[in-house]
Amino acid sequence: MVITPTLEGVPAVQVEGQTPSTVDVTSVTLNRTSLVLNVNASATLKATVKPDNATNKTVKWSSDKPAVATVENGVVKAKKAGTAIITAQAGGKKATCKVTVKAAPDKKAKVTLNKKSVTLKVKGKKTFQIKAKISGKKYGCNSFKYTVDKKGKKAVKVDKNGKVTAKKKGKATITVKPYNGKGKSAKLKVTVK
Repeated sequence: MVITPTLEGVPAVQVEGQTPSTVDVTSVTLNRTSLVLNVNASATLKATVKPDNATNKTVKWSSDKPAVATVENGVVKAKKAGTAIITAQAGGKKATCKVTVKAAPDKKAKVTLNKKSVTLKVKGKKTFQIKAKISGKKYGCNSFKYTVDKKGKKAVKVDKNGKVTAKKKGKATITVKPYNGKGKSAKLKVTVK
């Protein structure tokens, strides 16, 4: 241990091998503590290292079960059904995320919606959020495809997250399928007044 004098004349303790300007990591947090993915799907985890001026903010990623889910620079890739713990580590501190991998939708999968029909108004309630899910515990689909019938495109538009917005008076049918197009789809009838 080396004793270095300060400007006030009061000695300060300095640990050998550590410069006075070294700032230790105090915490690591992730934007998600749990994830549900389908086989072959991926998601990105973001790690926040504190303090902002930490000397070494390099994050090391690891998976306790790479056969189930791998991780590289925060990108998690689902390999097969099961659970895996993803760890982000920096400066001796770490954070974890539990990843549950479920089977991708197949022909037995069935999409259900929060509503079968909805009425929107050009002047008034202009939007509606579709909430889709798949029946069956073995499926974990969290990504869907939304398509509007040809005539309905004049009345409404729907974004990739299932948010429906009224454009003009008319009727539309929105078909919702799992991201891979497999399984039984669901339909939402929209009336715009």
